[in-house]
Amino acid sequence: MLARAATFLQSIDPSLLNLIVLPTEKCNFRCTYCYEDFAKGKMPPKIVLGLKNLLKNRAPTLRRLHLSWFGGEPLLADDVVLEISEYAKDLSIEYGFELFGSITTNGWYLESLLMNSLLEASITNFQISLDGPKRHHDSSRITINNSGTYDRIFSNLRAARDSRGEYEIILRLHVTGENFDDLENWIEEEIKTYFGSDDRFKIFLKLVGRLGGANNDKIKILDDRSRLDNFKRLKSKYERKESGPPTEKICYASRGNSYVIRADGRLAKCTVKLNDPGNDVGFLSETGELIVETEKMRHWMRGLADPDGRTMACPAFAH
Repeated sequence: MLARAATFLQSIDPSLLNLIVLPTEKCNFRCTYCYEDFAKGKMPPKIVLGLKNLLKNRAPTLRRLHLSWFGGEPLLADDVVLEISEYAKDLSIEYGFELFGSITTNGWYLESLLMNSLLEASITNFQISLDGPKRHHDSSRITINNSGTYDRIFSNLRAARDSRGEYEIILRLHVTGENFDDLENWIEEEIKTYFGSDDRFKIFLKLVGRLGGANNDKIKILDDRSRLDNFKRLKSKYERKESGPPTEKICYASRGNSYVIRADGRLAKCTVKLNDPGNDVGFLSETGELIVETEKMRHWMRGLADPDGRTMACPAFAH
């Protein structure tokens, strides 16, 4: 009971702010399992201004800001990412709050010069996806022109490894019914060979699911019981566990102090159900106000009162 009360209080604490920002919803990839529609373009100047005003308004009372970049492919709008991140960094220095910057990127544009600029702007956590060995990856993580992406991403990752920057790169290794049987050998022969001795690189194994999109029914998910058991073994083998006591799992969408700011200034709670009307919870004004629909917000936060915690862990798909 005490743990749940602490979780609830932290999730609504106004001095803790989690913003997931989509500087563009366009992407240069067309991953075969992607659920996004790429309809919205680059964040316009008035929304950039609104976001900067939001940060300026909140800065005096903040203890911690997590500024997380998502898309689309956020580095298609790297100027927006850098402008707002540098502004947030200046505010954190002026007002003394903790700033944590992260980005989910496909890795295509993450060459050394840009990565150094991101690090300077306090973006130090990167999540980059790989779909297994090259032959699997290049059939599913393809460019808009239908070409493979493995070699360029891997080259950028190796360049990052050879740098002296302080960062964390989470290698999100997607697992499907097609690539699973080749996965362990690939991890041993390539991932561990190139990145295994560098503590800045972490492995995260993630099952690909059917989340919508044009190819949803064609996605070959891993659903065989014996292979799923083996998947759990691989997670235990390769994922580095954090030390300390276990904590209750709470999705960012369940938190009252977490918002997704879309490229057009609309507010959401979840980055998966982007086109769900219930996920359109308000908008960001040019003056930096978050104008929210209270009842929709309550729906996303309902899991904080769920005794078994399942809704709190994933309010988007809980019943």
